[in-house]
Amino acid sequence: MKQVLFFISLSLTLLLFFACKESDNIKLASLNYADAYYLSSDTTQGALVVSIQVELPAGKMKADSVIRAFLVDVIFGGSYTGLSDADIVSAFTSDLKQDYRANNEPLLSELEDEEHSYSLNNEHFIEGFPLLNDKNIFSYGVNHYAYMGGAHGIDMRSYYSFDLKTLKPVTEQNLFADGCEAELIELLKTRIIEESEFIHSMEDLKNSDYYVDSIKPNGNFYISDEAITYVFNPYEIAPYYMGHTEISLPYSRIAHLLKLENPVAYLAGETKK
Repeated sequence: MKQVLFFISLSLTLLLFFACKESDNIKLASLNYADAYYLSSDTTQGALVVSIQVELPAGKMKADSVIRAFLVDVIFGGSYTGLSDADIVSAFTSDLKQDYRANNEPLLSELEDEEHSYSLNNEHFIEGFPLLNDKNIFSYGVNHYAYMGGAHGIDMRSYYSFDLKTLKPVTEQNLFADGCEAELIELLKTRIIEESEFIHSMEDLKNSDYYVDSIKPNGNFYISDEAITYVFNPYEIAPYYMGHTEISLPYSRIAHLLKLENPVAYLAGETKK
């Protein structure tokens, strides 16, 4: 796979690097790791390839600590939230290796008698990155790919945004006015048509491979200067082969759907900062 080749090209040695950088509001530290862990001394029998490229809040302000704890929980798990960056990597990768060995080592003796070749490969790739980081909003994305055998891996993209004035997540409930879901659903469908090269009408959309009845706000969106963008993972509104679907909703198209007081008012042009 392309992903495997890419990460193997990183030399498959332990890389642990922390580099703090200044940002408009939240200070971030880069956590990078790449390694391959072999199931046995016979490297052809399988390996667990792990790559972590994550930026985490690293400042001393309350916003940094609150958002950091939230992100560590959703990316790695709640049991790692109190650890330093180095300890997160050590503990998380150790747990991955233990699970990989426990799940695959018993299969080795069973497969030794098989005439065909085999390889018990697993992959675990994580990316975490900021998308918007100003004095009002911190928007963040997580790409998580895991392959545990079978026809294909699981590729999930999740997005989280925070109102830095309240230190609470930005949700559909505090963005959109009550009773606008039906219009928002229609806009999502319209934007698929507008952004598609092959779908030109609502009838085309209904006859396409999209699961049209499943196209609705899913809470998985990120915030930018220009738009709120919804992201749908494979199988959510379309078959796996169609990959991820991103639907951008420019503020000019949703201004009338937003609550009078909402966290993105300054981006939507309702107030001037």
